[in-house]
Amino acid sequence: MCEQCRRCPPNIVAMSNALLADDPAARPVPLTPMPGRALAHVVIVQHTSVEEEADTVAAFIGEGAASDIPGTLSSECIRWSLGDDTWI
Repeated sequence: MCEQCRRCPPNIVAMSNALLADDPAARPVPLTPMPGRALAHVVIVQHTSVEEEADTVAAFIGEGAASDIPGTLSSECIRWSLGDDTWI
């Protein structure tokens, strides 16, 4: 079993470990982050409606896509949950 995550920044590995700690059968040994990785910028937002959330998601993706800064938006790392449906 893999013990070191070489892909994700350390704070993402920590969040993953915290979620998986609720189900030890899913991963009995926590992952360790790869040394030297920079922390990820994480934004946690709650909305009062699915419509408000959809507008925020669209604006976020638009801003990231329009940015000239490499790595500003990583679509492979974005996972949204709208209402009862989760989509990537």
